[in-house]
Amino acid sequence: MNAYERFELYHFYYHLLNTVQEGLDYVLESFHKLELTEAEKVFSDIMRAFYHIDSSNVLIMDSVAEEDPLLLHEIRRFDEVIHELDHLEFMFFQPLTYETYLKDRLAPVFVLWKDGIQKRLQPYILQ
Repeated sequence: MNAYERFELYHFYYHLLNTVQEGLDYVLESFHKLELTEAEKVFSDIMRAFYHIDSSNVLIMDSVAEEDPLLLHEIRRFDEVIHELDHLEFMFFQPLTYETYLKDRLAPVFVLWKDGIQKRLQPYILQ
């Protein structure tokens, strides 16, 4: 992967993470605002984005090799987000538990991971 391809990958990835956070915010807000009717579709899109993030992690790890061990560490922490998804199937059928799960578990774990990885990616995309 040349430098331009790496820049494009990191740039897209960085902004995808912001979009996922916006989607989580929308879904959480939809529990209290009935006019937000696209929550199920948005959450489905978030799940697809998690798949793309996970598959992109492999590309980023290959592109950075050992030159940035802190970035590699942050990428590997995405497993914490995936681990939270193990609880999703049970939660989905219980609306109040589902809201609490999203608000208190999945969203905070994702945002914490997102902030860490974006901090490590900034030097690569702000060139």
